[in-house]
Amino acid sequence: TRYPAKTIFAVFRDGDSTVGVPYLQITETPVETMISGRKISLQRRGDNLTINDESGTKLPFYFEMWFSFAVQHGEYGLVFDPSAQ
Repeated sequence: TRYPAKTIFAVFRDGDSTVGVPYLQITETPVETMISGRKISLQRRGDNLTINDESGTKLPFYFEMWFSFAVQHGEYGLVFDPSAQ
């Protein structure tokens, strides 16, 4: 799936996986996904975003536009789009 070039993604790493999530698709209702066999939860409250692994540890993240994520991570980056669930 392609996104408009300037779509903002929240990008985080879990193990060897780099994951991009369209920022505006993350809502106040927590969403979960499985990355490398581990449950990851994401939640946005206003401008505050939290990404936690299954043990509750907060994962660091950064923001990146889609065009940059696609170039930087190419075929190896994972995309999780909560609106596609």
